[in-house]
Amino acid sequence: MGDFNAVSAKMSKMTSEFLTDRDYISMSRFQTVSEIITYLKENTKLSSYFDGYEDSYEAERKLDLYKLDLLTKLRHYYKGNYLNFVNAAISEFEIDDIKRVLRYLKTKDGRRSLKDRLIVLNSDNLIEENDTIKTFVEKLKGTKYYKVLRQYVDDAEDVVLFYMEMNLDKLYYQQLVEISNTFSKAEKQKVDEVLGVKIDLLNITWIYRGIKYYGLMPEELLNFAVIGGKVFNFDRLREMVYMDIEKEFVPYILNSHYEFLFQGESQDIYLDRRSSRFLYYTCREVFKRDFFDFSKFAAFMYILDFEVKDIRGIMEATRFNLSPGETLNYLVRSYKGSELTWL
Repeated sequence: MGDFNAVSAKMSKMTSEFLTDRDYISMSRFQTVSEIITYLKENTKLSSYFDGYEDSYEAERKLDLYKLDLLTKLRHYYKGNYLNFVNAAISEFEIDDIKRVLRYLKTKDGRRSLKDRLIVLNSDNLIEENDTIKTFVEKLKGTKYYKVLRQYVDDAEDVVLFYMEMNLDKLYYQQLVEISNTFSKAEKQKVDEVLGVKIDLLNITWIYRGIKYYGLMPEELLNFAVIGGKVFNFDRLREMVYMDIEKEFVPYILNSHYEFLFQGESQDIYLDRRSSRFLYYTCREVFKRDFFDFSKFAAFMYILDFEVKDIRGIMEATRFNLSPGETLNYLVRSYKGSELTWL
């Protein structure tokens, strides 16, 4: 209890330093990424991560470093399988770097050096000038990533990245689920209020779009689904991948815990935002309620993720010259009309 008490206090301190609604509303008025960075540097706890001269690409990389820094600081409070879970969560940065390398090798985009793209991997020891996707994957032999990537190295170029990235994502969530299965039954249930919900939302979105837009076979949809959701277990997922989208799938979800995803109009347009907002506010409730168990970390890691995503969202909105109201509507967190009067 004492260990959880200490790390809970640390996470509460971290979240108290996150940006406020007023910060986001203020930044929604800016026209350039430079103005946003200046605001972050002069008015928030993110000041130490920026020098004020970053372009949008460099700014996004530094936001990743900020996120990694906070999670790494929390790692020291945990041990055993709790530490294993935190390490598995942090492996997201390694997985994202592997994706960056794979994309780099496929596109040969030289506008940025690979070194400038990576967060945790060292490109000097990883990539040589004549490397291909196949030779890079061979360098991963002995890691957990090799097995899930090697089976696709000879696939057609137009699908190889899709299959590799889907398998890396699945591996990431599978390891979180496997570690959470070692927790006590009560704690596993609490962690599933966050992780299980996240997996359910991922699977619903994946199956819906896989059927409607990509015409994927049921077996392929099931293969890339993540087992371990709070509501939808393997048997239910197996039923879902064979459903007709309009006649069966959507009504099925409308009769579930996630009915909000397909209520109202513009379902496809707002699917991601509805999913993210539901998870965000679920995590906030878990974070406030559960002070002395591991579910607080599970909630924190997604609250932090949404913090970074919303800052990125503000930056991205400047590219499209969106109004302040449109910009805020683009974010995960929601705003009421009274809040917009601060503008």
